[in-house]
Amino acid sequence: MISDLSVYYPDDHYQILPFIVAHIRQYQDTLILAPQSLPKEHDQFRNIIYSSISNKKLLSIYSRAFCYKSYLCIIVVFPTNTKDEGGRSGLLLTIGCLICQDVFRNYHSVCRTYIKLMISLLNRGFDINLFENGADNLLLKLQDNKNYVELKERLEMIKDMLLSFTLPMPKIKKSLFHFLSPLKSRKKLIPKAILYPVSSASAEYIEFFLNEIDYTFEEAYFKKINVAFDETPGKDIITLIPVVLIPPDVNDAHIKKLEDKKYICLY
Repeated sequence: MISDLSVYYPDDHYQILPFIVAHIRQYQDTLILAPQSLPKEHDQFRNIIYSSISNKKLLSIYSRAFCYKSYLCIIVVFPTNTKDEGGRSGLLLTIGCLICQDVFRNYHSVCRTYIKLMISLLNRGFDINLFENGADNLLLKLQDNKNYVELKERLEMIKDMLLSFTLPMPKIKKSLFHFLSPLKSRKKLIPKAILYPVSSASAEYIEFFLNEIDYTFEEAYFKKINVAFDETPGKDIITLIPVVLIPPDVNDAHIKKLEDKKYICLY
């Protein structure tokens, strides 16, 4: 039973809520670590996570930052070659967290620090490397229900360490932070997507992507850019997308239109 493995915790008193989604035997894309509120809206949350990549096979790590209720949600999706019970390959392992808006009032480098911590704890807790086929290894372990007691103990330990983590970054001491109205224009723009070549080191691009998110929200604090944090479920703020065959000598990019269609030119 999946209930023998899943670890859920109270939402109260935590400003950052970590979660892990994995395919466990017949249970597709299941929350095995999550705040107690998420399993109650399991299908909705799962559909929002995978709305941009449903029915697509990922060739490399995919990440996105999007709105979920009053939270900023960060996910990192690790593709695998593991097959489900029906023989379908390409199962996914997803880690992420829901971040309260107030966190960005007081701390720097929130997203980068927390996601790196999650990856480090999973690597050490399960003796894997998520950037070197570790997602395959972890899914295979999770598929073996004979080890659920040991696996649950490890998940409980990881959960306790994540929830007890105190953000060490210095506080920002200016006026109170708030997300800005989308009607107000600001000086700087937020990238909608960051494309990276599949053949490149994923860990470096994940860190760059998370730094970009942290920069965006810290700049929003000082009202230098606009973060339209509305209530549209799953609306992307920034997405990290693996792309096949990006030429190594590209220095610039522009979006152009052909009648009502858009295309990207690389220079």
